[in-house]
Amino acid sequence: KSSLTSLTEFSHEEIEKTFKAVTEKHGVKLKDLAQPVRVAMTGGTESPGIFEVLEVLGREKTLKRLDKAIKTTGQ
Repeated sequence: KSSLTSLTEFSHEEIEKTFKAVTEKHGVKLKDLAQPVRVAMTGGTESPGIFEVLEVLGREKTLKRLDKAIKTTGQ
């Protein structure tokens, strides 16, 4: 979440770069990060591209939904 918060430009290109950096840093696959975020954002496991979804939702809604998912799952 903090990586998304610090983005100066909340575009799908920058969001994708951020996701890739986070997955490399933590040694996880992109799908293992993107899928839970997709569920948190859309309520389902299928959607248009997750980076585009986040861009359309915007920073405020994205962060709000991530906060809600984090609280719900206790992570």
